[in-house]
Amino acid sequence: MNYKPLFSRALGLDPERLHFAAHSHHLWPDASFDGQVRAWAEANRFADRKWDLIFGEVIPEAQGHVARELGLPSPDSLIFAPNTHEILLRIVSAIDRAAPVRILATDVDTQVLATASRGVYAIDRVAGLDPAIRKRYFQRGTGPNEGHCRVNPALRDLIDYRPLNLLATRYDVGGPFDALFCRNVMIYFDKPTQRGILSRLIQHMGDDGLLYTGHSENYLHAADLIQPCGRTLYRRAQGAGA
Repeated sequence: MNYKPLFSRALGLDPERLHFAAHSHHLWPDASFDGQVRAWAEANRFADRKWDLIFGEVIPEAQGHVARELGLPSPDSLIFAPNTHEILLRIVSAIDRAAPVRILATDVDTQVLATASRGVYAIDRVAGLDPAIRKRYFQRGTGPNEGHCRVNPALRDLIDYRPLNLLATRYDVGGPFDALFCRNVMIYFDKPTQRGILSRLIQHMGDDGLLYTGHSENYLHAADLIQPCGRTLYRRAQGAGA
């Protein structure tokens, strides 16, 4: 299939260029230009009810597209979360509170971990949430903290933050874990490095644990370590990590 027609705008800016880059250096398709123009127009047209539009129409439509692409039975099984607290909020809201829930959030950047552990966000970041959820899980700032909100300590305390370098020879993270999220980072490593990382990750997966990966990541070269059980979902291969 020829994908060039999908990138006519970008290719037209420099017709003589041969472009081989991928991921963040990839050319943007025509649809992205149209999407940004539409986003600008809608942000102004619906300025007073933008969250009604986003959560009432845009996100449900996006859930439907992704669910069809992944072959999921229901779009409602998908969530869009910009940070660890948002993921946890949705998990906690959907299960029995008596069930023990713990999340370990890791990053190689300690400043990122420090920011996340504070759990403080601009108030407009949570404006689209249900008012009952905002009241239950967030504390509104006053005085010098006006315009910001803080994650409720009871929710924030369910998350542990720990530095982790995926290139380390061992991961001091404990476990086993029911779910591991490692998305859109492995694309920066070659296949031997990916295998090394996967061989360490599976050591921390439970027997029924799942590994959630990015859409641009493929691990056919590591079939002896992990086996696909969905479009971007993997289980530990039988006998691996023993």
